[in-house]
Amino acid sequence: MIQRALLWLIPHALVIALEIGTEERIFGEYGKIQSLAVSWDGQTLAFSSDYRDGKGDILLLDVLSKSKKFLTKSPALESQPVFSPDGKTIYYFSNENGRGGIYRILVEGGTPERLTPENEWCEFPTISPDGRLLVYYSRRDGAYNLFRLELGTREEKKLTSGSAFDFGPVFSENGREIYFYSNRTQNFTIHRLELSTGKISNLPSPGGFTFQPTGDFMQKYIFFTSNAKGNNDIYALELQTGQIIQVTQATAHDAFPTLDRKHGYLYFISHREGDSAIYRIKLRP
Repeated sequence: MIQRALLWLIPHALVIALEIGTEERIFGEYGKIQSLAVSWDGQTLAFSSDYRDGKGDILLLDVLSKSKKFLTKSPALESQPVFSPDGKTIYYFSNENGRGGIYRILVEGGTPERLTPENEWCEFPTISPDGRLLVYYSRRDGAYNLFRLELGTREEKKLTSGSAFDFGPVFSENGREIYFYSNRTQNFTIHRLELSTGKISNLPSPGGFTFQPTGDFMQKYIFFTSNAKGNNDIYALELQTGQIIQVTQATAHDAFPTLDRKHGYLYFISHREGDSAIYRIKLRP
């Protein structure tokens, strides 16, 4: 795979380099693919597809064999899957009965279980690295804020407050921080929440509508989607320096970046070949 080095020149002669491979198509031609997750061992992808019913089911794809299976099949829209750290469970969003919430189901199949309150709309789950905490955003009292659910006790706690729209949370690799996107600074940009203190920081942005952050890669970079140049592209942010680089530059929209930290891949969804497909790029920090 051909590599290209992206170099950032910053004060004091420090050079930050990230080698990025060429885009590799992994899977497509299965309806509209939306939202994407990678198992912690990098062997399985989970995504939502409208192939069966025009709405959305959760599918699993073996990265090596390309074998796939439907994990959910219901009249509802099911999307936003995320793997538990041990790879045995999928957490996801469903609007079953018109009440959007977070569910979980075993990867081997079974009966889904709703985890969030029945009367509250909750979306975009993320799981802590130790598997204890579920974080999501919830629409309550006219506001969209982040909430935390202790899976052992089912105790829920509000993490953010205010009238801003706080969306798309993801855990950092060490579990101490949450990255999310919000319009707290008028435009939607990426923010970081320190769980121990509750401190929220606005991270550098390329401009435009900036959303869908990943967790960190090697504790050095995060990736996200932005339409800063009029098209949805994937960008990287070097956390220490605040330097930003555009990773993808196709004329089609690229979105839903997600990391396989074990093997150093960045996966994303794109329509660059006419259909909705999953691609990946090799990363070398």
